[in-house]
Amino acid sequence: MRVLVGVLTGHALVASHLHKMGRTSSSLCQNCDEEVRETVYHYLCQCPRFASIRFCTFGRGLLPRETLGSLELKDI
Repeated sequence: MRVLVGVLTGHALVASHLHKMGRTSSSLCQNCDEEVRETVYHYLCQCPRFASIRFCTFGRGLLPRETLGSLELKDI
């Protein structure tokens, strides 16, 4: 339940949130070379490192923001 609440609120153990709390020196994603902030949205929907997992789970490598509302919570 804690993980799901973190995903829904953005208060999860991702670099952007940890950086706001002063627990890490950078808010950038350490999983890819794109120099972008690691947010819950980036982690779940955009990060190239997890594209194959998204494809197996959702049938596509990238998830546009507008498709998030149609996802089942059990799949997240």
